[in-house]
Amino acid sequence: GLRRITMAIASGEALSEVLHRVAQEAVAILDCDAAHIAMRERDGRATLVGMFRRDEAVRQNVGTHLDHSESATARAIAEGRPVCVSEYEAEGAAAAFGWGSGVAVPVTVRGEVWGALGMARVTPGPAPSGAVRRLGRLAELAALGIGNAQSTAETRRLVVRDHLTGLFNRKQFEETLAGEFSQAARHGYPVSLAILDIDHFKSINDTHGHPAGDAVLVE
Repeated sequence: GLRRITMAIASGEALSEVLHRVAQEAVAILDCDAAHIAMRERDGRATLVGMFRRDEAVRQNVGTHLDHSESATARAIAEGRPVCVSEYEAEGAAAAFGWGSGVAVPVTVRGEVWGALGMARVTPGPAPSGAVRRLGRLAELAALGIGNAQSTAETRRLVVRDHLTGLFNRKQFEETLAGEFSQAARHGYPVSLAILDIDHFKSINDTHGHPAGDAVLVE
C-alpha cells in the first residue's frame, strides 16, 4: 500500500497514476466506498483530479467540480483544515454524487493548500476511527508526488526556456526543427522558417546599456 505509493513517486510515475494509487489505498484502509483528490483552481473551485471507487452508487468522476458550501473536500480546501460530514443533505450536490457522509483533509504543497484528499461513503454515519490521521498520512504522500511532478516540470522548463524572456531557447529550437524536418521528409510536405530581427537593437544597447536592451527584449 504505502510502500507501493512511495516507490511509484520515487520512480517518477505519472502524477495521475500516483493520485489514483493514493485514492485506492484510502478506500482500502478506511473501508469506504470512494476516495478522491481535488485540486484548488485559480478561481477557487475544487476539481477532482484523481479518484477510486468500489461502489457504482458513487457517481463522481475526474473533472467534477465540488460545491464549496457542502462538500467536505471542497471545505477542507477553502478552510485549510480537516472536515468531517456525518450526513449530507438529501437534496444537496454531494448527495447527487451518491455520497452519504465524508471526511477530507487538506493537501499542502510547499506551505500552501494545493487541494484535498477526501473519502466518501454511500451511507450516513460518523467518520471511521482514525480517518483524519490516516487520510493525513496519505495526503502527505500525495503532496510528495505533486511536489515531485512540479519540480520535474520546473527543471524541464529551465532546460528549454530562455531565462530572460521565457521563450524557447536554441536547444529546444534545434530539437523542434529537427523533428519538423524529419516529419516533413516522412510525409512529403514542405517546411517554412521565418526569421525575425529587431531593427537598430545594437544602438539601444550602446546608448542605454544592456539592462535597457534586456527590458526591450522582454517586452
